[in-house]
Amino acid sequence: MKSSKIRTEVSAHKSMHTFAYLRSVSRECLERSKEQEAGSKLMICASMTFSAFTVEAFLNHLGANSTTFWSSVEHKLSPLDKLEVLARLFALTPDFGRRPFQTLRQMFRFRDALAHGKTETVIKDSIQFLSEGEKPQMPATTWENEMTIENAQIYFEDTRAIWLILAKKIGIDEYLLAIPDEHGYVARKSL
Repeated sequence: MKSSKIRTEVSAHKSMHTFAYLRSVSRECLERSKEQEAGSKLMICASMTFSAFTVEAFLNHLGANSTTFWSSVEHKLSPLDKLEVLARLFALTPDFGRRPFQTLRQMFRFRDALAHGKTETVIKDSIQFLSEGEKPQMPATTWENEMTIENAQIYFEDTRAIWLILAKKIGIDEYLLAIPDEHGYVARKSL
């Protein structure tokens, strides 16, 4: 039996924590890359890229919620510059010589290579031992060489570690790190 729809007034709200959503995408892609070899390079690439997106989105969240000027500088600053502004604001001294902050430079170089992508020609002469009909190994770009499950795992882990350091220093609940959205609604039948 088909139910009839009732005219309903709905008042709804939703706060999307983009950084948490992006982290979920990174996690899903990383897990899929571990489960299946076919297409794993694509999943690794996506996981690594979304880890970088996650960090920048979290920095934007912190900046917007801790300063009055963030909207005027957000689009002018690189992610590392954003971290520097927040670090100064909250008396944090990131150690770029050790994980997790050490990973940021590599993470954003990788992301930038894709975000500002251009055609590259890579030439490499080598001696390869091939079976009859086997195709030779092709040279790869720098960013392609960085696409490993190990690097994707490091990016994912260090993203969380950076979150925790910043959240603790700034005094925000770490539960936000895992909640993509908060929402609610009120609905009532209308005549």
